[in-house]
Amino acid sequence: ADKPGLDQYIGKKIILGIRPSDFEDAASAGSHANGWATLPVKAEVTEELGSEINVLFLIDAPPVEHKDTVAAADTGDDEEAALPLVGDKSLWTARVNARSHVRPGQRIDLVLDTHNLHFFDPTSGLAIGHEANR
Repeated sequence: ADKPGLDQYIGKKIILGIRPSDFEDAASAGSHANGWATLPVKAEVTEELGSEINVLFLIDAPPVEHKDTVAAADTGDDEEAALPLVGDKSLWTARVNARSHVRPGQRIDLVLDTHNLHFFDPTSGLAIGHEANR
C-alpha cells in the first residue's frame, strides 16, 4: 500500500488495521478480487445478518493494547472479559456477502484489497502518515 511515511517503518513493528467490510469470501468474490491478498482462516463463529455474514476468526498474533484503544473499548460492560479467552491470538471479524456458504469450524479463504489497509504507530497510536508522525 502506498502510504506516506510507511517506508520509515521498514523492519519495525506497526499496528495493522483492516475493516471487517474490506474482507470477502474468495469463493463468492467476483473477478474484481483477482490478485487480491488471500488470508486462509478457520471460521470460529458465523453470524448470519441477512445481507451479510460476520465471520469471527483467530490470527496468530497477540491482541493490540494501546492506551487509546483500551480507553475506547472501556464501555463499562463485560464484553471485553471474553477477550483473554483467546490467549496470545487476536480475534478478528470479516464481513462477507450472504452468498458465502461459510459455517463455524470451516476453513475459508478471505481476500482483501491491500490498498484498504491501515497502519498505526504502536507508540503514539496515530495513523502512519498523520502529521504528528512525520
